Amino acid sequence: MSPPNTEINANSFTDLETTYAPLDPTSSFTEATKALFDIEGRSNGNIRRSQVEARIVELENEVRVLKSYLNTATTTGRLPPEILSHIFLELSSSAPVGNSTSQRLSWVRLTHVCRHWRGVALNCPALWSNLNVAHEVWADLMLSRSKQAPLSVDLSIRETRCGPQAFKALLSKIYSHGTRLRTLKLCVSEGDMLSDFPPTVPNLQTLALTINLAYSTKAQLPAHVLAGGAPSLEHLEVVGFSLPWKVIPSTPKLRFLKLFQVSKADRLSPQFLAESIGQMPALQDLDIKNFLPPGPPAPLLTPIDLPSLQSLTSVDELPPVASFVQSCTPFQAKRIDFQMTGALPTIEAIGDFFANLANRWKNPTTDRAWAETGIQALHLKGMDSNNRKLVLEAHYRPYDPHDKSKPDLHLTLPVSKALVPKVLSAFAESFNLNTIQWLTIALNDDCLGKSWKYIAPLGSLETLYFSGGDTILGFVSSMGEKWAKSFFASTSRRSSGPGNSSGRSLFPALTTIKCRDVDFDLDRQGLGEDNANELAKLLKRWPTASPLRELHLDLCLNFTNDDYAHLQEEAPRLTIKWDGIEDISSEAEEDDDEDMYDEFMMYHNAFDDYDYDSDYF
Repeated sequence: MSPPNTEINANSFTDLETTYAPLDPTSSFTEATKALFDIEGRSNGNIRRSQVEARIVELENEVRVLKSYLNTATTTGRLPPEILSHIFLELSSSAPVGNSTSQRLSWVRLTHVCRHWRGVALNCPALWSNLNVAHEVWADLMLSRSKQAPLSVDLSIRETRCGPQAFKALLSKIYSHGTRLRTLKLCVSEGDMLSDFPPTVPNLQTLALTINLAYSTKAQLPAHVLAGGAPSLEHLEVVGFSLPWKVIPSTPKLRFLKLFQVSKADRLSPQFLAESIGQMPALQDLDIKNFLPPGPPAPLLTPIDLPSLQSLTSVDELPPVASFVQSCTPFQAKRIDFQMTGALPTIEAIGDFFANLANRWKNPTTDRAWAETGIQALHLKGMDSNNRKLVLEAHYRPYDPHDKSKPDLHLTLPVSKALVPKVLSAFAESFNLNTIQWLTIALNDDCLGKSWKYIAPLGSLETLYFSGGDTILGFVSSMGEKWAKSFFASTSRRSSGPGNSSGRSLFPALTTIKCRDVDFDLDRQGLGEDNANELAKLLKRWPTASPLRELHLDLCLNFTNDDYAHLQEEAPRLTIKWDGIEDISSEAEEDDDEDMYDEFMMYHNAFDDYDYDSDYF
């Protein structure tokens, strides 16, 4: 390659002068700008300076107008205001809720895109009607720009940096727009923050008032709240407050009612229930915690009628819940969730409660009691070392294990281990278990071992699912007891035809047993092999006439390849599906896991005082 030519000659300078000769700086200027240069030298410096500054402002305005005009050449710049407003409203409604202020206000950036967009946004009152940032300046701006549009307010004392007095002042400004309020959700630190609550709220549809437990566990709701009535109210939540009303103010359209309190001292009276809740014909969702009158039920002139009820939830002791159920006329709720707290109830009280619930809870489609319809799937949970409560979850509709919808009936009962068999027996007496097709067992062996004879024979059961702990071991041992052997003997003498499925045979429709997270040596006594062997013995003697054909083993502990081979050998007619994971735990490994867990909990608990992620409790 030849070296570059670095010789400089005269022609190089000629080309430079021709190509890069300086231009007249004023040649492309407007006449008004050129005139400023023409008067240079004929006026003093101050006058020239003011004239130039004025000309700069004129040119900047021209550039701004030209840029706006340029935006009209784009597709988004020519969208009609009606379409843009709809897009802006969709964007603001999809902004993150419960996150940082900057995220909740991220939609405001659209007002900085162009003049057209900003004009449309500022002339769309609905865009500024959703106030969810506790900032006084921002609130003033929103209240002004929303004009007369209905307001939706969602503010919490724990999400603001201003003090209680400033937060109260902010709320007072909002209360002054009482006739515009459509949704009002407030988390406050004291009842006094509601002292300026508007006397009338004719258009209010949703009201949620919560006391922040970081400040107080009890507060009195001011008596004037809703005293003027709320004819449009459909959703009412009162959390942490004691109620001042003798009856809930007139709310004929109310569809959702939630009443929560930490203390159990300020309970409602039976008369309150009858004259308030019993006079809400549109009520669909009722959720009460620690508010129900104590049992036994006081005689009422008129039983509580809930004709539109869809969901009934209560967290309370058994006597108040049982009293409430007994005070109601038959109701057709789609879902019931009762979580009992407090002292251990007697088995007699539990049995009476089951009987009353079974009689009053109706199927809205057939108007027959759900207890007669029959349960499709039942889950038995709880009673571990950290939770001495028995959980019963029943599905009355066709059950899909992949469907995460809530059960139709959820009951949580504080009971001792010794009472579990009797509780299940009482449940079986009031509710039809012979229709169960899916049964989940998530109870420890020592809780359920003696219960099987009370819930058998489960004539329609197709899938038996054991989850966690040593749940299947109690089942295996129970099947070796005298009562179960008689069932097996009965089954072995029957055919597997459909006409014989309703006799005294045990689990005549069972096709599949599933085990997940089951520990075959929970006590770490080296019994994993023995327990697997006991399961193999049970499956070996399982009647050949039975439709049982599959055994699933997933994520099980202390189950080995040898155990798998032994099961295949003892039960060759079964298809055994094992994930192949051998997870053998020793005491030392378990101690290490517990030490790590304890260390994590010490770190986590150190921040408990600052963890206010939920307004509820």
